[in-house]
Amino acid sequence: MAQRLIAASGLPIAAPSANRFQHVSPTTAAHVLADLDGRIEAVLDGGSCPIGVESTVLDLTVAVSRILRQGAITAEQLKQVLGDVVVIGPVSRPQEGLQSPGMMSRHYAPQTKVVLSQGREVELSEVVHKLSQQKVGVLLPSGWNIRAAATFDWGRWGDWATLASRLYAGLRWLDDQKLEFMVAPLPPEEALGAAIRERLLKASGREILLGRMDLDKG
Repeated sequence: MAQRLIAASGLPIAAPSANRFQHVSPTTAAHVLADLDGRIEAVLDGGSCPIGVESTVLDLTVAVSRILRQGAITAEQLKQVLGDVVVIGPVSRPQEGLQSPGMMSRHYAPQTKVVLSQGREVELSEVVHKLSQQKVGVLLPSGWNIRAAATFDWGRWGDWATLASRLYAGLRWLDDQKLEFMVAPLPPEEALGAAIRERLLKASGREILLGRMDLDKG
């Protein structure tokens, strides 16, 4: 769609992402309008984003290539071509300009506070139970039996392509439910699951996992 727009215009096009800084990224035209209606004149609707998370950003200016932002081109795939590759962690207070979008420790964040659990049904259930006195929503893998004020059917756990494509839609939908917390399980650092994990950690604004001990301490 972008290539067709450039061809039709006959001009080079430079443009920013279609979302507000640090907010949950859009994956549909409706998401764009929810953020930018009144600030833009039109949306060219090419349908839902098939991958759902932003592109991989790779720094090749150093001896060992660095992944500045994880995406659909995974670390495993890059290592097959480049050998050693390292993943750069989030930046809390950059001394200079960021090398890539999406590097802040808090990014892709909804208004509702995001709480994270380990990536198993029992641990997700424990975290939801700890918050049971609050109005809680859950980014819920299909088939997991957990009750909450609101649940978004995220897709089958382990199907990282589907979970990535539905991640931002789920965060946005839960954010619209006027919740006090939304809870999500963290995927492992493998394949596309690593990119989803990175986005959820940044959406929560924390690099560590919120689990039983953290909740006990308030």
